[in-house]
Parts: sequence; structure tokens; C-alpha cells
Amino acid sequence: MANYINTGILKTPNDVIKRISSLNAELEILKEKLGFEDKFSFIIFGGTALLLYTNYRVTSDIDCYYLETISAKEVESIINEHGVNNRMQGVMSAPVFEDFYPRSKIILSTDCLEVRIASKEDLILSKLFSTRGTDGDEADLIESGIFDGDIDLQYIEDTYNEFADLRIGSRVNFTSLDDILKKIADKQEIIK
Repeated sequence: MANYINTGILKTPNDVIKRISSLNAELEILKEKLGFEDKFSFIIFGGTALLLYTNYRVTSDIDCYYLETISAKEVESIINEHGVNNRMQGVMSAPVFEDFYPRSKIILSTDCLEVRIASKEDLILSKLFSTRGTDGDEADLIESGIFDGDIDLQYIEDTYNEFADLRIGSRVNFTSLDDILKKIADKQEIIK
């Protein structure tokens, strides 16, 4: 059914918008064909959110937090074909839904699709509390410029400290906010 196959790399914010628009078009066709009334909603996190905010990195998929369970196999198939997935829900320890949902912003809303993006602050926190245990999240935070400009650093610090119990005694070596801020400051000093 799908005219779109997820073979492309998302290099620009426009690439992301094109992929989401293609997903929406496919869902509209399916909705008309099957007559379902469901609206699929998700919040973008991960590399795609970094790409949309900072144009920093490329990615092949759209990491999301699904706002509901996918009820129809046909819908799930189209979502997967477009590289939209919720794998990040298994690696993000914080922030919690009740905190990040109200702070997210709608970037597209149609009859069958609502797409939100996590706030910069919640994106940063999701990378700080990733359970993947890789250096990729740290590099994203230092190199992307996500801390530049209009962010609520106090909210990030408060939430980071609120979830301190996740870091203490954990087998996962969570990224240190203080270390990230120091490395960003050191990088900026070198640039001067």
C-alpha cells in the first residue's frame, strides 16, 4: 500500500517534515479505506528532535513516545515503514510523561495524526537519563548546541536533581549534567 519506503537518511528539518507528511498522507488513505476513527499521536525525541532544533545530526528514524497504543496492524505497518518507532521509551528513565507532555509542542495536527516535539529541556533530560550507556548521548548534548539560546537551565537542574535516586546505585552510568556543562564551557573557551 505504501508509496514510501524508509530508506532515506533525514539530513535536514525539511526531510523530517516530508517524512511526517508522507506518513500523514498514507494514514489518510488508510482511514478512508478502512473507515477507522483513530488518531495516532506521538512526541518526537532523540536524534530527530535534535535535528529539528539544531540541524546538528542526521538520523534514519524518528524516535518517539507514543501517546496511545496502535490498534490496527495496517496503521502499525505504515508507521514502521516511515521509520517511526517508540524504542526510546525503553531507554529513557526520565523525565516522566506527566512532566514532559504539557511542555511538548504540536508541530502537526490533522484528522489522523498529531505530532509533537519534546521541549529542549526534556530532550536534554532524556539524553542525560538514557540507559543506553553509550557516549552518543553525551556527544549530542555537547556538540549539538542544544544548550544554546532559550532554555530553562533551572528546570533542567531541578529535574535532574529530583531524579537523583535513578543515578545513585544504578548499574547504568548516567551522563552527569555538571560534566556536560563543564565540557560545553571548555569547548566555548577553546573557540574564543
